[in-house]
Amino acid sequence: MKVLLATFWNDSLASGVTSYIRQLKQGLERQGHEVGLCAQRNRQVFHVDCTGHEVLQVQLPRLFSLKLNDTYSRHFPYIDPWVMKYERDRYEYELSALSFDLTSYDVIHTQDVVSTRAFARIKPKNVPLVATVHGCFTRESGLDRRRSPELWEYYANLERVGVLSADRAIMPTHWLKNLFARDFFIPPEGVTTIPYGMDVHGFRQKVNEATDISVPANKKVIVCSARLTRVKGHYTLIQALYELKKKRKDWVCLFLGDGPLRRQLEHNSRLYGLGEDVQFLGDRLDVPAILGQADIFVLPSLMDNHPFALMEAQVAGTAVVTSDAGGIPEMVSHEETGLISPAGHPKPLAEQMNRLLSDRPLRQRLSQKARIWGEQAWNMEAMLKRITQVYETVLSKGGSGVQTQDPFKGVPFTVDLTKLGVDTKVWRNIIESLPENYRIPDPAFVQLLQKYGRKGSRHVKK
Repeated sequence: MKVLLATFWNDSLASGVTSYIRQLKQGLERQGHEVGLCAQRNRQVFHVDCTGHEVLQVQLPRLFSLKLNDTYSRHFPYIDPWVMKYERDRYEYELSALSFDLTSYDVIHTQDVVSTRAFARIKPKNVPLVATVHGCFTRESGLDRRRSPELWEYYANLERVGVLSADRAIMPTHWLKNLFARDFFIPPEGVTTIPYGMDVHGFRQKVNEATDISVPANKKVIVCSARLTRVKGHYTLIQALYELKKKRKDWVCLFLGDGPLRRQLEHNSRLYGLGEDVQFLGDRLDVPAILGQADIFVLPSLMDNHPFALMEAQVAGTAVVTSDAGGIPEMVSHEETGLISPAGHPKPLAEQMNRLLSDRPLRQRLSQKARIWGEQAWNMEAMLKRITQVYETVLSKGGSGVQTQDPFKGVPFTVDLTKLGVDTKVWRNIIESLPENYRIPDPAFVQLLQKYGRKGSRHVKK
């Protein structure tokens, strides 16, 4: 079977989605399948074919962006800048993907709602589309529906249309499945819940490897491994460490991972008098070995789905303190495989950390049970078996389960891609590959976009 794994996001980001794609690709290839990859790097879409050869990095002509901006400004003069950015970025992504040979694949497996909608609009009709949804961007963005109703509606429509554009959707937790059913009216029967898997044996081998990280012998080690973004709850953790320091000083906390909040978090740690108690170590290749040296692992997420970092801590046999955000309670049983604290509340989190640091038998019991649970629950082969079953199911139906190019009578205009004045080989190939009824703007978004054509819109373009 030839499978294309595709994502709208940058492949260089150290994230759970990147880990999922990498491990899924390796697992499918071990089973004898051929796997290609489509992603972005430095705002360019690239395609690695099944032989591992990077076929092309596509950059659309600037005239396309100028034409889209000009057309939208005339028809939707009050469009929100973020909506305009997403409109431009997603059309550039799907047109770039058109320059690749998609007919050679048996299944396309996307990893986010943007790439799902994109490939639904451009893929060959007989190639089925499977989508794994790793989170809810509308919620994770922190967008206030009351203050920005039209922007929220755009993102919510992207979530809904994206999932419904797949022949089958996969979500790793029941929490996320229920969230999409409640907030975006996604029929639960169209979603298969498949928890993540990982190379448990390979990870366990790395736990015992050497690391250049050293801490004083009289200090216990707390590790937080997560990208430094708002939803991971690092601000809560710093406040909790401040409370913990009031009770004891025999610890050091290692922040593993990088992200846009690093400088601010470093500043906050100094403000709370934690400058010598925390270390920001950035992205690390020796995370398993560091977890092997840790006394406890803490994950204070405000919003999360199925964090890889938590899976890794369990497999490493590190005692866990985590929040009750999102799908985490499906991964940790309180008092059995870890301790759970209410998300966003630093004092209870500090109390749970202090409890673990003070009680060695409790740490050992939780870590042993977490390891046993993790080695069973996160078995990669179990995940691969269920995903390939989804592939076989959609293949048996021929990929014709979703209607994606139905003309929308209310489309006020369409961007004529044949009249940009561009005559390069890549652009000619894109034009020749356009599916019948392909339109910009996407008909599924026209009704929302038309709100930006009225002066009463909440967002006025500056």
